[in-house]
Amino acid sequence: MKKIFILCLLAILTFGFSIPVLAESQIVDETMINNQADSLTPAQIEQLNKEEAKKYQQVLKYIEQQAKNLKAQTSITPQWTYPVSKILNVPYHKQLYSTWCGPASALQIIDYNGKYSSVSGSTEYQKQQTLADQIGTNDNGSNTVNIRNVLNNYLSSIHSWTVKRIDSSSGAYDTLWNIIDYNIFNAKQPVLLLVQTKYLPYYNGHVSQHYVVVDALTKYIDDGTGQPVKSISTVRIVDPNPNSSYTGYHTVTFNDLYNAAIGYFDSGSQYYNVCY
Repeated sequence: MKKIFILCLLAILTFGFSIPVLAESQIVDETMINNQADSLTPAQIEQLNKEEAKKYQQVLKYIEQQAKNLKAQTSITPQWTYPVSKILNVPYHKQLYSTWCGPASALQIIDYNGKYSSVSGSTEYQKQQTLADQIGTNDNGSNTVNIRNVLNNYLSSIHSWTVKRIDSSSGAYDTLWNIIDYNIFNAKQPVLLLVQTKYLPYYNGHVSQHYVVVDALTKYIDDGTGQPVKSISTVRIVDPNPNSSYTGYHTVTFNDLYNAAIGYFDSGSQYYNVCY
């Protein structure tokens, strides 16, 4: 009887510990994750856009002040020949389920802001499960607006999060640059993006719609004008992908990131793809 009890206990423990592993290795169609149309009404989109427009005014004030500071210089000093970098060092969290890139990315941001313990759960898996439930993540992935709402639930006393649509429309390239510049250098907060991974070099053409976090920006400054050369400036991505070939910290050019952001709309149908 004692032997039977021990064998049953071992079987239960083995099965219990295997659940996260099975979940992580689940085979899914990655081209279908995070690309479903959200259920936002035109009125909701209008309200979110108004909130974002108000937030973006803060971004523009920061950018304008940078320009004024540049004009105030009597000459360009040698410091402008060097890259200007800011790294936030957002903690890396690997997603523990195939569709949990949204919850894992949110957990990275929450942890960076010192609120990791505020997320219910005694293990990493349980905390990601908590955020997945709160975001409404399912086998179709997550929704950017829901992630924004959850971030505000945890972090509103530290930073107010909003959403933005970055597509191939005129001015979007500079808008994304301004958002990342402002968040990293001024607000000292990371930026969450929903991207098409095939445009990120370290994915080697692999196609999926995926949430990542940007936690660093290196601005390469033109020696003659003092202006950043955006096309060769770089960002650092904190990627929660469960696949060891893609996961972790990666540095890519800003151009690569922009192409990945607008590339989401190759097949993705969510309205918003940036949260800052």
